[in-house]
Amino acid sequence: MTGRLFYKPAMWVVMGLISVVPTGASALDGYWTADLSNDWGDGLHGDESNWYDSSQPDGKPVKVPNGTAFFGPNAVTQHVRITKGESIRNVVFTDGAKEYTFLVESGGSLTVSGAGINNESKVIQNVVADGPGALIKFTKNSQFCYGKKSTPMDLEAFEKARIIFKGDFDSPYDICHMSLENSKAIFKGRASSGYLSIEANEGSKVVFKNRSDASNSWINMDDYTSLIIDSKGPKKNYKFNAENIISFGNIHLNKTTVRTNGSFIVHLDSLLEIDFADSFRFGKVFSKEDVVTRGRLRVVGKEDLKRKTYTLLKSKTDRFHEFQDVIFTGFGNLNPEIVYTDRAVKLVIPE
Repeated sequence: MTGRLFYKPAMWVVMGLISVVPTGASALDGYWTADLSNDWGDGLHGDESNWYDSSQPDGKPVKVPNGTAFFGPNAVTQHVRITKGESIRNVVFTDGAKEYTFLVESGGSLTVSGAGINNESKVIQNVVADGPGALIKFTKNSQFCYGKKSTPMDLEAFEKARIIFKGDFDSPYDICHMSLENSKAIFKGRASSGYLSIEANEGSKVVFKNRSDASNSWINMDDYTSLIIDSKGPKKNYKFNAENIISFGNIHLNKTTVRTNGSFIVHLDSLLEIDFADSFRFGKVFSKEDVVTRGRLRVVGKEDLKRKTYTLLKSKTDRFHEFQDVIFTGFGNLNPEIVYTDRAVKLVIPE
């Protein structure tokens, strides 16, 4: 893609073994050759196709696969365009494959619904959505970097594109990275970002809904971004887990308790919004390491909260700072206050 620089993280150690999950008798597998063009959707035309039933030169041309798509070393091009809606169960970059870039263009989509996307090639692979309407979707039990032998991959979205994770999605190994620029990533249902490192740049949103989770992810939010954690589900407390959350943008917590194994950092000029409107049981942050509060705090409440002290943020260390500014909304005449202790920030509703 002309003029676009893709993020290239450092290589990690390659681990273990991998097997491809069977796709079933009704699924069609295919090996990418790009004999016709660089468009994923160009299938069988006479005796030619972009896809073959086995690697060249012995393969026969087939339709566009819906089972497992294999990308190896012998294709005419490694730049693969996706211009309309395409669905696949599994994607495998085979041993010896060169560096590929999947480019989902504006109006196009790639849906992955099987084992997921795995990289056995020893080089970094790139899966990119670029432009309004461009969509990458993972559904059911699909995973990104699902094999123990997997090599790092980059998952990227630019200019109002979207990446959606549904079902029981996971990224089980700490070798893959997702970056957003003026785009959105949405985790739904019981999807977990697993060990996926997440970097959101200007204009981007990362949304965790329902019972989705960040598990062991590092989440880095740049300026003018939003991290939204919103259960919108049952009234019982939604416990959201992450490794580290570092924000220069906005964080919105609704009906959620956040727990981090590492740090929870709200940088100067960023915003942390905690919504108490549904129940005082929601809207808390617990960190096993640093909680740094240098930005702004907005607490959304309601007039009938009990007059007592509520813990908003708590840490095992003593790195708290006073917020740059505190805004209260919806408390009526309760006159709430924020109190800082060595290891906690508390909301006090005076008698």
